[in-house]
Amino acid sequence: MYQVYPGVGRLRNSCMSPSPEMPKDASDTGAREVDLVSAAAAIAHDLASPLAAIQGGLCVLRKLVTDPIAFETMEAMQVSLNQLLESRCRILDLYEHGDKRSHSEPVLVELTELCNQLISTLPPPVRSRTLEVPRILNAMVRCRPVLLHQVLRNLIENAAKYSFPDSPISVRVEVSHSRVFLSVSNQGIGIPPGEKDNLFHPFVRCSNAVGIEGRGIGLSIVQMNVRKMGGTISLKSEMGGETRFTVSLPLTLWDNGSTGGFTFQRPGPRVTASIA
Repeated sequence: MYQVYPGVGRLRNSCMSPSPEMPKDASDTGAREVDLVSAAAAIAHDLASPLAAIQGGLCVLRKLVTDPIAFETMEAMQVSLNQLLESRCRILDLYEHGDKRSHSEPVLVELTELCNQLISTLPPPVRSRTLEVPRILNAMVRCRPVLLHQVLRNLIENAAKYSFPDSPISVRVEVSHSRVFLSVSNQGIGIPPGEKDNLFHPFVRCSNAVGIEGRGIGLSIVQMNVRKMGGTISLKSEMGGETRFTVSLPLTLWDNGSTGGFTFQRPGPRVTASIA
């Protein structure tokens, strides 16, 4: 069993077995997902004014209310409103990233440096659990940095959300032949067998994610971004153990410290910069 969030926002439990109404092939699946994302984006657009009105109302009430219980209630409402606003932004991101047009030119990015820069900007509870990648190799990829940032941030935030409290989040950079591998792993609840392939579909979550905040949008955006960079993403997971997402990207340049600078040389055996 897995959770599906339809475009109207209701939660529905659906069996893994196909039904007559389900898509019959990959093209049907793609068309269905495009329609679903487009409908969700339209709803997200319509929510802009009502959500802004609610936010404005809360701001006014904060100045008028003096009762501690009422104020605490408003703070809880603000948290829920922030979650709605975040979900709306993610849906619009998903819709925008489905567009094949590029909004900026790809540039050379040093992967280890980008990882550590992003880790330094994470919220403190997440940053304290995410260890920096040691600078033992330099791997350059050509991509749009904003896409890579979104991929890494989403994977790290998911690793924190679905892991055991205070357990470390591992980030690893590896180079092998003409590819560079970026992986994020945690120790947590794991992904049930048979549900891994569905996680990259919009509005789908695992059956054991009940009670954990999320809308099943982030990994769809991650996969779209990875594909735009010419890469692939895979995952391995054990129930109650390690879950690892690995992004594979084309390697442009690399330097292992022995050549005196970046070269187009292929590294051959896999070289790793990781956190144990």
